[in-house]
Amino acid sequence: MKSKNYPDSICDISEKDFWSHIRVPSKGEGVEHLVKAVRLGLAGRKDAAYKSLAEYHRVAMKDIWDLERDRIEREPVHPYQKAEDVLKLKIAGYMDHMVQFKAKIDWNCGVFGGIGWYGFHYLSWLNPAVRRFIERREERYRDCLVGIVESYYAARNSLNRPVSRLHPVYYELTSWNKTRTLLPLYLALINEGEIAGRTVEAFVKLFLGFARSLKRCQKSYREGNHQIAGCSGLFRLARVFPEFSESRSWEKAAMRYLLEHLRREFFSDGGHGERCWGYGFMSLGGFCDVYDMAQCRGGLGKDQGYFLRKIRNAFRWFAGTLGPDELKPEYGDCHLGSGSDIIDKALRYFPKGTDRDLGIDRSRSCLLKPSGFAIMRNGGGESASAYLNITFGKFAGWHSHMDVLNLNFWALGQPLIEEAGRFDSYDNPLDTLIRTPEYHNVVTIDGQHFEADDADDVRGRDVFWHSSPEIDYFSACHLAYKYYRLGSESANAVVRRTVVFVKDPGYSLVFDSVRRLESPEPAGLAITQNWHSPFAFTVAGPGLARTKDRPAMVLAYARTENLRRLEAGVDFAGDEVTVKSTWSDRYYLRARRWMPIAEYTGTVGFATLLYPFKGATPKVTIRPVEAKGAELFRAEAFEVKTPRGTDVIVLNPERLDGLIWKGRKLSARCLVELGRGRGKVVVG
Repeated sequence: MKSKNYPDSICDISEKDFWSHIRVPSKGEGVEHLVKAVRLGLAGRKDAAYKSLAEYHRVAMKDIWDLERDRIEREPVHPYQKAEDVLKLKIAGYMDHMVQFKAKIDWNCGVFGGIGWYGFHYLSWLNPAVRRFIERREERYRDCLVGIVESYYAARNSLNRPVSRLHPVYYELTSWNKTRTLLPLYLALINEGEIAGRTVEAFVKLFLGFARSLKRCQKSYREGNHQIAGCSGLFRLARVFPEFSESRSWEKAAMRYLLEHLRREFFSDGGHGERCWGYGFMSLGGFCDVYDMAQCRGGLGKDQGYFLRKIRNAFRWFAGTLGPDELKPEYGDCHLGSGSDIIDKALRYFPKGTDRDLGIDRSRSCLLKPSGFAIMRNGGGESASAYLNITFGKFAGWHSHMDVLNLNFWALGQPLIEEAGRFDSYDNPLDTLIRTPEYHNVVTIDGQHFEADDADDVRGRDVFWHSSPEIDYFSACHLAYKYYRLGSESANAVVRRTVVFVKDPGYSLVFDSVRRLESPEPAGLAITQNWHSPFAFTVAGPGLARTKDRPAMVLAYARTENLRRLEAGVDFAGDEVTVKSTWSDRYYLRARRWMPIAEYTGTVGFATLLYPFKGATPKVTIRPVEAKGAELFRAEAFEVKTPRGTDVIVLNPERLDGLIWKGRKLSARCLVELGRGRGKVVVG
């Protein structure tokens, strides 16, 4: 199906168009083959012309072949697709959705879903077979791969567009990704022996169409990974095929926007603007591809040092935020799993001998204020250490979800408290749910929705951070709940979360509060504290719950009065999860509270102890203790008893006047008295 958005100069490149846009260099290896190819091409002798062009590329692209062969052999193995299955046309088109084709691939196959169909057209599933052919040069792989590429090129004008008018062959992300898959295959084929002219034509006209389509996309700066990927692919094609007369304009456009993205889209701490580990790594990978290609061909001139500094800074952000055993959080459109491939890639851009921490002390907690994350730790990268991550940054769009003040808590080698992040194709019906606040570890106001129009309100305000050898302290609030004229029950509200992490033995106190901004209106708010875990929750008693299995997490509530419900259930698990991983299931615990209807005008909230453990369930308790001038859920004192001793934590995150502790006014945000002589900490 042709589209006016994709003209013949992209989809149906004529012989005259193709050969007239080749510029023959005055010198260089194999130039005589290019001269011959152009002469034959303009004379209408297609087969001979394309064979001569392939011979030119074989000679002139020795450096590119070395680069591409090394890259594809180093990249991680495809998680779902096997090389042998490609031969059988058993294709993992998107995630692990397998389709068994018969005699040939149906490029209009609809079983991958609407958006998943575009993922199928990335052709990433070809990579295992391409890799196998490069390593072993088996004829059966050669024949299969040639047949697939020729079939794909032939089908380019007969494709439906189920989601949008984007052309699955030529739109920005698929064009970028196919350059990374098809270029090493093309070079492997022409270095193995002679291939048919029609095969060469399919490859080179696809490449030229990709480049022209990518160039047409670059009309203005656009935030996000799409333009980074597009410009990365465009730069690569410009350096690989300098014989095309358009290549200089391709590179100029690519560099213009790549530099702008480096300046504008990466926070000063190295985090990527979409605030999502998976898409952040994808975007960083685009810059790595550009840098690698430039080192192979021509360098980056005055911008080379800048590129390398920004690449290193971004990789250090990853090193500083990965959890124990280099686990990668699943914030936003990302999957909980190993981030070791990120560090593996990073080491190539640092001096020889750099360790896997990339110079970051991964035993230390840190506040990454520019990108909006707090990381709490009580050890290095080893499994047994505790690790908490908290998001408080500005809402960053589609890939970051409606997520602010979420807390994940990993300990004893397991992600015991973990949000319900994206686990499958965007076509999965649950995809719309996992983007909502209720599927994160946050407090929500029942019956009221986040205000998405003003992204500035969906971020942490009044952020305060303290870290010492004994504790970490974090507090912030947000204004994402707004009065809506058609919802009489709605209200302008401030939601605050304060977290105290006691490093020995490694537990946290989470102090949540919700109040109307209008005062003295009755509270009139029912709120829910949402927790999620890969392990099922069980309610063990009034104000007490835990996760199942070992190790586990105890959740104990300081107040049971007006704690109306403590409910455990399933987010998605078992057969509902089509893409399996180590921690693919998710379960929820919901604590709900509302106060007496008319007489209460104060704040509603929760004070929750999170205590990880191994073996038998420990006896842990949290209870409020008297403090003069205390205000419910805004300024309070708590006694925490654990096997490590009795601690007292006094909280006043808003620094309200009048809080008296042991006869003295407490103007600090927090005071922690650790039992058994472990010390005392005063915060701000």
